[in-house]
Amino acid sequence: GRARTYSDNSNGTITEVSTGLVWQKCSAGLSGTTCATGSASTFTWANALSYCNSLSFAGRTWRLPTVNELANLVDYSRAASPVVNTTF
Repeated sequence: GRARTYSDNSNGTITEVSTGLVWQKCSAGLSGTTCATGSASTFTWANALSYCNSLSFAGRTWRLPTVNELANLVDYSRAASPVVNTTF
């Protein structure tokens, strides 16, 4: 994998610059500037589909990402968990 560059859109979303994919900054159930408020939610596949399809956030409509899109978040240079960019 190649290094990823992210941009904080200052509206609760993050853009991965090379793919243009936009991600919700905080996991469902979390909020605040560092996503430290609340408790992260977990979903079944069906509930995740429903959550994403009904989400209206930051003026966008959303969908559940594909497996390949999720793989774009993995930082293969990290040897230990978490294997994602924790800055964003």
